[in-house]
Amino acid sequence: MNMNKPYTIMEVTNEKTSIDNIKQLFLEYAQSLNFSLCFQNFQQELDELPGVYSPPKGLLYLALVYGKPAGCIAMKPLKEQICEMKRLYVRPEFRGLGIGKGLAIHLISRAKELGYHK
Repeated sequence: MNMNKPYTIMEVTNEKTSIDNIKQLFLEYAQSLNFSLCFQNFQQELDELPGVYSPPKGLLYLALVYGKPAGCIAMKPLKEQICEMKRLYVRPEFRGLGIGKGLAIHLISRAKELGYHK
């Protein structure tokens, strides 16, 4: 863990425990909204994780605070050099620690490294 921040960010690929943590965070994210995500095929997205967020074109990150899942963020490709940030969520008990901002900055930096410009 970095001494400047109380969390770590890890990339998620296919490891079952990490995928299970992401699924739970995605479900909490969906429940926190005032509308249904059914129009986005949300259940299919959960069933196929990491799915569209798989490397090399997609990204999926989990933030941990002392080993506990605290937040997540994902990115999927749309077109050549264009991607979309998705599912940024931080559990209420971990808000105020800069995790959301840290996840977004990390994801944008990695997306640029992968050649995305928008």
